[in-house]
Amino acid sequence: MKFIAPTMQQTAGTEQSIMVGDTDIGAAFGSITDESSARAALPDLAVSNDRPGEIGGMVGSLGEGQQGDVSGMARTAFGAMRPVVEKAIAIPGADPIVAPVPESMIEKFGAMAG
Repeated sequence: MKFIAPTMQQTAGTEQSIMVGDTDIGAAFGSITDESSARAALPDLAVSNDRPGEIGGMVGSLGEGQQGDVSGMARTAFGAMRPVVEKAIAIPGADPIVAPVPESMIEKFGAMAG
């Protein structure tokens, strides 16, 4: 069984890269500067929102050790994602557009983290 888990990478002087599937949600949230850019980021965020649910659906079929590995990755992703999301939704006009996506992602990552 193969699944794509979130990965994190940080480069000196740049925001943290948070990959969910093929989408860098760290960059997507980091690109939000106003209402217009929030609308532009929404399609990438919506697609990447499906990934944690897909992964979570597969976790139950994994062995206990593998479930622990996925849980650890989910905790890391959840922790890395929160400040990036909070910064983006604090931008005037962005909150009502993008807030439902990270709320759903955080809930899914939280469920995997246990």
